[in-house]
Amino acid sequence: MEKRQHERIVFSSRVKVMHPGSGEFVVESRDLSHGGIFLITGDKLTLPVGTEVSIQDQDMGSAAPVVKATIVRIEATGIALMFCTD
Repeated sequence: MEKRQHERIVFSSRVKVMHPGSGEFVVESRDLSHGGIFLITGDKLTLPVGTEVSIQDQDMGSAAPVVKATIVRIEATGIALMFCTD
C-alpha cells in the first residue's frame, strides 16, 4: 500500500547538504514532492534517520533558500528527506 501523501516528480539538481557535525557536501537529487526530496548520496553521508540537516539547491544561484529537512529513510543509493514545517 502506498503511504505517500504527495506526488513525486523527477527532479535532477545539485543540492548542498549541511550538518554541523558532518560539514557540507554537494549531491544530486533524484525526485521531489511537496513534502520532501530524495538525494543520491552514496557513501557521502552516514547520519541516522531522524537527523535534521539543512539543504540548498545549487543550480538556482545564491538566492536559493536554505531549507531544514529531516532524514526519514536511508537506502543504498541515498536518503529521503522530509521538509521541516516549523
